[in-house]
Amino acid sequence: MNQTYWLTLSLNDWLPKGSKAEKLWPDFLCLAGGFGIDNTLNNYYLGYNEDQFKGLGNYEYYLSLDIDWRKIIPQKTGGQIILARTLNYIKIPLPTLRLGPSNDFHWLFL
Repeated sequence: MNQTYWLTLSLNDWLPKGSKAEKLWPDFLCLAGGFGIDNTLNNYYLGYNEDQFKGLGNYEYYLSLDIDWRKIIPQKTGGQIILARTLNYIKIPLPTLRLGPSNDFHWLFL
């Protein structure tokens, strides 16, 4: 029932052109930041003793990697363009660092 919202930044667009960092960082790999609320909030929405759980959700922040499919799938036909843009709406489970009430690392964040 919880949701996580992500914002992705393509690092190669921000790195100086021709720099060593730009050459080392893969063009399709992006840095993603996320925001969500932990499972405590589920109890409120499921109706378990509403007053006890109201407003008890903890904020969680995430730092992860993301894939820009437009840099992997060739953009030559309309179908390829639609496929790449559609896949960009989906956050692929990659290693993620969660910062919140408990800081931990997930190899695959689902």
